[in-house]
Amino acid sequence: MKHLLILLIALFSFSTSQAQTQPWQGKFEPIDNMIAPPNTYRTASGAPGREYWQQRADYKIKATLDEKNNMISGEETITYHNNSPDDLSYLWIQLEQNVNKKENPDFGDAFGGVRDNMSTRQMQFLTRAIDFPAGYTIKYIKDNSGNEMKALVNNTMMKVMLNEPLKSGSTMNFSMAWSYHITDRSMFLLSREGYEYFPEDDNTVYLIAHWFPRMAVYSDTEGWQNQQFQRLGEFALEFGDYEVEISVPEDHIVASTGRLQNSESVLSKKQRQRLAQAEKSFDKPIMIVTPEEATSNEKSKTTKLKTWKFHAENVRDFAFASSRKFIWDAQNHEFSDHNTMAMSFYPKEGLPVWSEESTKAVVAAFEQVTGKKIIIPPHFDVTGAIGVAILAKRSMAAGQKTRFKGFDVRNATYKLSRFICQGCTNHCEIRRVKIDGEKKSLYYGGRCEKWETDDRKKADNNIPNLFNKRTEMLMEGFVEKKAWKPACCQIIDF
Repeated sequence: MKHLLILLIALFSFSTSQAQTQPWQGKFEPIDNMIAPPNTYRTASGAPGREYWQQRADYKIKATLDEKNNMISGEETITYHNNSPDDLSYLWIQLEQNVNKKENPDFGDAFGGVRDNMSTRQMQFLTRAIDFPAGYTIKYIKDNSGNEMKALVNNTMMKVMLNEPLKSGSTMNFSMAWSYHITDRSMFLLSREGYEYFPEDDNTVYLIAHWFPRMAVYSDTEGWQNQQFQRLGEFALEFGDYEVEISVPEDHIVASTGRLQNSESVLSKKQRQRLAQAEKSFDKPIMIVTPEEATSNEKSKTTKLKTWKFHAENVRDFAFASSRKFIWDAQNHEFSDHNTMAMSFYPKEGLPVWSEESTKAVVAAFEQVTGKKIIIPPHFDVTGAIGVAILAKRSMAAGQKTRFKGFDVRNATYKLSRFICQGCTNHCEIRRVKIDGEKKSLYYGGRCEKWETDDRKKADNNIPNLFNKRTEMLMEGFVEKKAWKPACCQIIDF
């Protein structure tokens, strides 16, 4: 009997371990086991119940962009509404910018850590960020009376201990000051924000997201959602109102969540007139900041600051972009019960595609929700790292040039080909496109920093330079395979 019992336990353990390692684990599990059972907070259908509650967090933020040092510093006041039936003795706050700190257990682990068969480019992603001072510097956390609040930082999450419990149904204010170095998008794989530097005109585009310490969600099903940020993960966030002031160089244009509150202080008279015209335009975008004005801004490089003020109501997050390179166009879109502005911000390198297609794409997205009970705030599309492949395909499909060497480029597929560079420590890349399924591949751009700095003067005049000739290449067509390859680079994945 004893032996039979041991055998049954062994068989059960084996079957359990096998089930847990099967690739289909959980895929056919009844959904009943994956969601909270119905209660007074939520019904069996998933709809809110008669006692449903949701927390709320309102923000007042003042931030400054330091272009010289690529830093952001800010002060914020959070008004937290405890609508739950629970008294809270602590709060959890998200600190996503800490994800790239060297102290993090998974630092540099985007490729799964160090492996035996790593390429040079993968190794560069592990090593380039070692000297970068990533992460927040928290200067203070204070309650509404100005008393210091104790906090414990755990990687990308911060636990704030309350000086006294926050009662159910109560509201509290607390403030904090912080700063961090903005991520260079070329240094960090999987970075959804940061800056992109344009060496041609010595300017930068800043795409700022995950940028301010913000409240984690507290819910009836999980309590505090305090899991660590993993770069590509998306958190649920509490809804709230935002009052945000962003101080940037005087010649910058800012794209942001919410509505601009002080256009008279940051836009010229002509630009304000164009913005008013765009609010009446429902069939085509109107240029607010023209390419000529953006080009002029690129050359000015002032160190003086100006402050853009934005207000957003009942949104879950807040992001912005800033650059003196931005061209800005906008048009209005009419819903059944309200209107919403669709906007696009892009540098001259995005012409002509972004000026012709971007805002139209935003409007097309709006049309997908027409008839649904949803209020959409002003929406904008911002270009950061420009995908030359997509630009080339779309620009030609839009009518600039639809055929090249007898092929219809509207049916193009494209791929990034990477190189091990024999002459520099920076990553090198070149891109290719395949037309109409033909085996012949055509290159249409690339970059190699050694070739760019050391060999440009010796280069043949017919060799395209991606840094200076992006727009010309889009308009003139693709470059044949043999026409360009830096001498210091060797193709490794084709």
